[in-house]
Amino acid sequence: MDKLPEKAIVGRTKIDTALIATDMWRLAKEEGSVKDALACIKEKWKLQDNKRQILNNLLKEPDKVVIISVPGSSHKNKIPVCLGEGLAKRYRCNFIDGNQLFQSDHNIASKKIYAENRLFQPRLYTQRQRFSNKNNKSVLIVDDVLTTGGSIKQLCRTLNKAGVKIKGVVCLMGDPRIRITESTNKAINKAMKEKFPDMPIRKRQNFCANMTQGEGFNFSKTLNKTKTADARQALSLKINKVIEHDRQFLRQPMTLTL
Repeated sequence: MDKLPEKAIVGRTKIDTALIATDMWRLAKEEGSVKDALACIKEKWKLQDNKRQILNNLLKEPDKVVIISVPGSSHKNKIPVCLGEGLAKRYRCNFIDGNQLFQSDHNIASKKIYAENRLFQPRLYTQRQRFSNKNNKSVLIVDDVLTTGGSIKQLCRTLNKAGVKIKGVVCLMGDPRIRITESTNKAINKAMKEKFPDMPIRKRQNFCANMTQGEGFNFSKTLNKTKTADARQALSLKINKVIEHDRQFLRQPMTLTL
């Protein structure tokens, strides 16, 4: 399994909570309004020169790249779809709506899950039909808001398992960090060793390595709150469920044609 991309290209690094509270955002996300999705993108998609150059480099060979939007729980969110379509038109490459490729098998949207609990309710995407990546194209993933990064992580891993390389990630707004940093990884490993001294080293390391930076940040807060033996046992059960979910995911066959 390839490493997650280190960072995403984002239009704005700060999440605009005022925009998210508007009817325009709601209609784009929940009612499938293309008009409102385009209006949201117009308001926030402004790249600085260095970010634009990075994007130009990623898409300098458009015939070898496919842009795919992150599938949504309701399949009604038009913001990543419209952002992806706009980029595909600008750079003259292909675009695929992720909802056409994958079924989101998680019932609860990430925004409805408290940030510290998202790690323990992993995203899950299954194929709508069998594919094969005989054209050997890489993928640029597009989403609207990057918070903990769980949806992007799982889509990256799903595509990786099908033999597809991830070219990069683009989001309208949010913290651009995706892959967990070395310092965060080390800090969590150290804290887990103290909380769970009997946990095998490899198990602990693999669990930490599969997190995004956002998930790692929130998990650190969870560890700090875990003071009692009962709390440690409850957290250990949650960790084991995530590990088992990951094992089941890795056993599923996956191929893809782009």
